[in-house]
Amino acid sequence: MKRVLAIAAFAIASVVLSACGSSRPIATPVAAHYRGTGSLTFVATSPSTELGVDNADLFSATPGGLVHDVTSTAAAESEASWSADGRHVVFIRQWTTGHENGHIAVHSGVFVWEAGHGAPRRIASCSDACTQGDFAWSPNDRQIAFVSGARTYGAGDAAIEVMNADGSDLHSVCDQTRCGSGLAAPRWSPDARRLVFSNERAEPFDLGGIPPSPIWIANADGSGLERLTQPNCNAGNRHPQGCAFDTSPAWSPSGRLIAFIHHQAYGAPTIATSVEVMRVDGSHQRRLYRCAGESCNQTLPLAWAPDGKSIAFGPVTAHDSSVRLTTLAGKTTTIRTCSGSRCLHPEELAWSPNDKQLAFIAGGGVWLIGRNGEAMHRVAAGGQCCLAWVRKVLRSSAKALPKLAPGRHLHLSGSIVYGTALNDLRPFNLLSFGAAGTPAARLAKLQGKEPTFSPDGREIAFTGTVATDYVWHVLVADRNGKNVRVLTDLSATDPAWSPDGRTIAFTRDPGGGTRHWIGLVSVTGGPIRDVTSAGLRPSWSPSGDELVFQRSVAGGEALFTVRPDGHGLRRLTKLPGEQGSPAWSPDGKEIAFEWFTPAGTGLYLIRPNGTHLRRVTTANVPTGKPA
Repeated sequence: MKRVLAIAAFAIASVVLSACGSSRPIATPVAAHYRGTGSLTFVATSPSTELGVDNADLFSATPGGLVHDVTSTAAAESEASWSADGRHVVFIRQWTTGHENGHIAVHSGVFVWEAGHGAPRRIASCSDACTQGDFAWSPNDRQIAFVSGARTYGAGDAAIEVMNADGSDLHSVCDQTRCGSGLAAPRWSPDARRLVFSNERAEPFDLGGIPPSPIWIANADGSGLERLTQPNCNAGNRHPQGCAFDTSPAWSPSGRLIAFIHHQAYGAPTIATSVEVMRVDGSHQRRLYRCAGESCNQTLPLAWAPDGKSIAFGPVTAHDSSVRLTTLAGKTTTIRTCSGSRCLHPEELAWSPNDKQLAFIAGGGVWLIGRNGEAMHRVAAGGQCCLAWVRKVLRSSAKALPKLAPGRHLHLSGSIVYGTALNDLRPFNLLSFGAAGTPAARLAKLQGKEPTFSPDGREIAFTGTVATDYVWHVLVADRNGKNVRVLTDLSATDPAWSPDGRTIAFTRDPGGGTRHWIGLVSVTGGPIRDVTSAGLRPSWSPSGDELVFQRSVAGGEALFTVRPDGHGLRRLTKLPGEQGSPAWSPDGKEIAFEWFTPAGTGLYLIRPNGTHLRRVTTANVPTGKPA
């Protein structure tokens, strides 16, 4: 499969919550304090109701905490970038059509919208999922710079491009041929004439290590291209000299300076990360802050204060709960991002127009803190990306963000068998649930993965190895871990008990990227019968007269059914993307499965005759193999 499925070996229950916050009125003192500071904008998830697409909308929030869903659609909006005055926004939208006739198709495009006026205008269409990203409006709102190929792994063929706000006059500023791979983060000069960018999305070398990433500058028409940092770097040498990993260039408000993050790694005695500043011609480069050690590589993109006197950045390590401010003289102060006993790891930063507050995304919410560390508070729950602070107060008549649903307690009885490690070969535990909460008992003799009980609960089938060949096999043992027996003499995974407990279906897994197919074997051993010539992850119908499984098809994966004798093969789903990990309901009336499309991931139900497709998960959460 193109996408790795998240597999849960044994599921008890799943409680899905939507954590998107709620609208609330602004108290008068708070409103007065923030009057004239505009809106915070961001992308957050909303309850998903459409087939094949996860809902994400553009939101705005006043610093006092009044939240508005600005787009309020069932589609997925992402990669949002607002103009400085908050009038225009460019974003990617993904949506599906064909719900009425069952011929569902996924669509994607780049849109520009004058917020609150009419409908968004599509300025570019994408054949599948849009790969554009890192959008940046020119200060005069006339042009948009972006990275084509930014949303592909490694961004090896990415290019810096510019277009007018209506999508016209699309042209390249720099591509892989001229500037190397991994191009990213274009930023406009305040006079809207030039762009700076880096190679920070470059894919790591096959033998380890990261390729160099200099800071580049070019005119908006592609002329005047120049490498500002590492002018003498030669990555072709066995021991590169003069090379580093420079990222996140940012213009000062005056346009006279460029700040960036410098990762020192090539031939240096100490690995270090620093905040550097230089003139726009690359001269007079100097260090404002330095963090030494392998853990000092987490620095976020830099954010100049509107007055141009200081730069915000951070955190500098993986577990650092702080933001740092450094002046042009190199004086650095630390702002702890803690409220009471709760400390947060900032993920994005944005300054208020009046220089007095910093907004950041952390812990699934949008937060605000004073530049002296005071009055930290959450202004909105939710918040995935694309944080910006615009001068306009954005409002809408759309629905408010839903309140967080209360959790539910599960009352359990019986037993569950599960693995206790995240590696491929793991020991099993047996955990019993009862009034007294029986502790786990280790099944010390069993190691493997994908454990599952027999219908009568007396035995456990699982995928494991034997010392003679070190490939996966289907094995069966008593529930106490004794009487282990190997049922397959070939590589096999995904064991599934038949309803009568006499037969196990499994995936024949030859490895090496070759095709899989479905086999059957008796729980007492014996010859293996092939059911299909291709497929994996089988699940039995409650009657035992059919199996549902997934199979590769043109463009993805689909669900199929077949009788245990190999006859009656029938395609169940004809949907875009990938459908996998099917599970038949105990009454035989529905089949649950995971569905991945370029527009979202969710858990779905369908009847065995291929009708009544419906969505189960409404919150945008990772899904695992359903049970």
